[in-house]
Amino acid sequence: MLWVINWQDPLSSAKADEVFGYSVKAYQGGDVTFLETMPTFQQHWQNQGGLPTFQERVRAMLNLLESSDNE
Repeated sequence: MLWVINWQDPLSSAKADEVFGYSVKAYQGGDVTFLETMPTFQQHWQNQGGLPTFQERVRAMLNLLESSDNE
């Protein structure tokens, strides 16, 4: 999944902070990267369950079923 944030729109960047659970402003103008390699992502999420927990958070925010439930 690729997500592009419109940094010129304060509402978009605020939503990004809400989804990630911390300020992602530092990524402005950066290259496309994997979440697992982003230092701030690791710092914030490593003690909370890592990528799987983040994925579940986003899934819940989007009101989606777990992938195993989609079959």
